[in-house]
Amino acid sequence: MRIWETATGRYVRSLVGHTDEVYGIALTPDDRLLLSGSADGTPQLWELDW
Repeated sequence: MRIWETATGRYVRSLVGHTDEVYGIALTPDDRLLLSGSADGTPQLWELDW
């Protein structure tokens, strides 16, 4: 997954782990954790260290 800053269009970083298309993401209210679900059948939990 690639993360972009929407206000500026600036590329921020990539999160590597899924082997197929990502279909959904969710952020915790404090923006410290991101959960992603993929067609590869696995959920991924990412700790974001902005």
